[in-house]
Amino acid sequence: MAIRERFLAGDFEPPPVPKTIPEALEVMTELVVPHERSFLGETTYQDFIGMSHHAMGRHMRNQWGFWAGEGELYERLCALGLSHADDMSGFLLCIWWCRLTGNDPLVCEELPVYYYPFFEALDENLF
Repeated sequence: MAIRERFLAGDFEPPPVPKTIPEALEVMTELVVPHERSFLGETTYQDFIGMSHHAMGRHMRNQWGFWAGEGELYERLCALGLSHADDMSGFLLCIWWCRLTGNDPLVCEELPVYYYPFFEALDENLF
């Protein structure tokens, strides 16, 4: 079953809710089997976000407290300046795609310009 269908069907055992951005990236990696990660790492950003927004993105928004406005990860993302659940999940998906593809988000022209200030505000080197 492909990643999108697994997420939409809830066909996996969710790990604990991450508290930090690095933890979130690790959980995202754990949720996706290796051959699907390999496939996603070969996609364009637009194709990746098209496949991920309503699957893994929805999981993050619903299960990680973004819509409820709660949790340590939610607070950390708010501290960066992100205020909407879609932006929070999109930002994490963007970072994760950069990791999968080896792109530097500060120079990758495929990424939405909207996220650049948030990349620059990160204290950690996540890429």
